[in-house]
Amino acid sequence: MEYNEELRAWKNQTEQKKEKSLEQPKKESVLEKLHLYQQEGRQQPKRSVKKNQWIENDKTRWNRQ
Repeated sequence: MEYNEELRAWKNQTEQKKEKSLEQPKKESVLEKLHLYQQEGRQQPKRSVKKNQWIENDKTRWNRQ
C-alpha cells in the first residue's frame, strides 16, 4: 500500500513538472518569433518607396527612347 501511495505521489509530481516545462518554451518561442519579426520589419525598407523608385526608373527609361 505504501508503495502504491508513493508511486501515485511520484507520478503527480512528474506530471506537474512536465506540464510546467512544456508551457514555458512555448511562451518563449512565441516571444522570440515576435522579436525577430519586429527586427525584420525595422530593417526592411518600406515597399511603397521601392514601387516609387521603379516607377521613376520606368519613366526615365521611356523618356530616353
